[in-house]
Amino acid sequence: MECNKKTCVSCGKCHNICPMDVGPVKNPNSAECIRCGKCVASCPKESLALKFVYGKKG
Repeated sequence: MECNKKTCVSCGKCHNICPMDVGPVKNPNSAECIRCGKCVASCPKESLALKFVYGKKG
């Protein structure tokens, strides 16, 4: 999970919709996060993004 703090307006919608009560702005990679994407969909500024990082080959 990534949060662009330059575009985030700290509205709290992402935290309010989270079924795990995670604050993705303060802790975007919380171990409690189930990566459901509800916070990403609720962000009015598109400041949150789910990204997957794959290991290096070789």
